[in-house]
Amino acid sequence: INAEYMGSIVLDLKKPEAISVIKKLVATVDVVLENYRPGVMKRLGIDYTVLAALNPKLVYCAISGYGQAGPGAGCPAYAPVIHASTGYDMAHAAQQDGRERPDNCAIFVADYASGAYAMGEKKKKKKKKKNSALI
Repeated sequence: INAEYMGSIVLDLKKPEAISVIKKLVATVDVVLENYRPGVMKRLGIDYTVLAALNPKLVYCAISGYGQAGPGAGCPAYAPVIHASTGYDMAHAAQQDGRERPDNCAIFVADYASGAYAMGEKKKKKKKKKNSALI
């Protein structure tokens, strides 16, 4: 959990006392943004349905690597995996003369783009729940 100006806390979400803390915090926040594989939040007992019941004004955004449904939904992913699977890295390498491999990427475009897109779409469509995928 990260509250930029208020400090951060670390919770082991597999422990019941951590789930209790999450539920108390959710009653006081505006937005929950999570990026687990589909089904993880439900298995932990803190999915949209549960959290929205605690805070009806809550905006909930779920970002996953390959979407919430479909053949790749259960696959774990993070930006370097998405960059490789979409060809981003090779497209980047093509712009670097004499390179056969892309440079190490210091900015994980997939992470930034998916977060910005997800929250931007939620705001534009006035939805309470938004799902987004890295690809």
